[in-house]
Amino acid sequence: MNIFDVHIKNGEVIDGTGAPKFKSDIVIDKGKIIGVFPTENGDAREPSENHFLSNFRAKHTINAENKIISPGFIDVHTHDDDNVFLDPSMSSKISQGVTTCVAGNCGISLAPFSFKGEVPAPIALLGKSEVFRFPRVSDYKEEFNNKPSSV
Repeated sequence: MNIFDVHIKNGEVIDGTGAPKFKSDIVIDKGKIIGVFPTENGDAREPSENHFLSNFRAKHTINAENKIISPGFIDVHTHDDDNVFLDPSMSSKISQGVTTCVAGNCGISLAPFSFKGEVPAPIALLGKSEVFRFPRVSDYKEEFNNKPSSV
């Protein structure tokens, strides 16, 4: 018998492809989705000739009855450059299903900049001169890698 980390049961999957939502069980291990198994009336359908769902246990089971399961959302325009350091949990994003943030794609970014005086608009959206402590992108990357965030 296989033992995996998480079994999400009875959720309704909306996968972002435009396909209709469907009830499903999802198995996760070591942070990766092992399988998505559509269900009928709450019972898992046979995913192959060997019935995977009857031959495993999970360390944690989540009953997602009456809940939606979807892929994480990508926020493609953010100014979260410093928020990842101020609030590494990124709870305001995670609570909305955002798992990936794109920052700096509009030219307003913490790196590569360092200011001694007043920060000009529109870059001042990110804060006062002390937040601009990354004269090189590699400096930002180093701090980011040393203080990982949830997104």
